[in-house]
Amino acid sequence: MLKTRETRVEERKEEKRSEKRDRILRAAEAIFLDKGFHAASMNERNRRSGQRQYASSLQLLC
Repeated sequence: MLKTRETRVEERKEEKRSEKRDRILRAAEAIFLDKGFHAASMNERNRRSGQRQYASSLQLLC
């Protein structure tokens, strides 16, 4: 079955979201291992994952 252009676009968007989520989780894991959960900061997680500053974690994962 041939995929429509819209289907391919949606698949690519989901792939990008998944990659972004993975980068964020890897950065958070590294910080937790380095500093511990309580010493971790959103700013450092954003910096390590290559993200801009966001108001909340929920915005990063959506």
